[in-house]
Amino acid sequence: MPAKHEAQVGDKISPGRGQVARTPQLESGVESGVESPWVLRLLRLMEAGPRTKSEVARELGKAKPSRHLHETMARLVASGALGHTLPDKPTSRLQRYRLTPIGRAILASRH
Repeated sequence: MPAKHEAQVGDKISPGRGQVARTPQLESGVESGVESPWVLRLLRLMEAGPRTKSEVARELGKAKPSRHLHETMARLVASGALGHTLPDKPTSRLQRYRLTPIGRAILASRH
């Protein structure tokens, strides 16, 4: 029987079973979902130029940004696929997101 360990950041806990499965700290783009069809659609929208999160949500058919969109865009910024137009003010109401060379490379590899 495998040795038990306490949950740490990056671990997944099976609901109702209390079992902890170790997951790697660093994930590739595919494993982290950076290249999922939904994310690729979002990145394609960004090819037209910088947009606010609200503009992205509307173009994806939503009335306002969802938690999923917030999390996805934060993950894309962290991965380097998206960047801020105001990097010194990440929470500014004027903040827009732009496609970076990394984001363009992801799109180019998937066309």
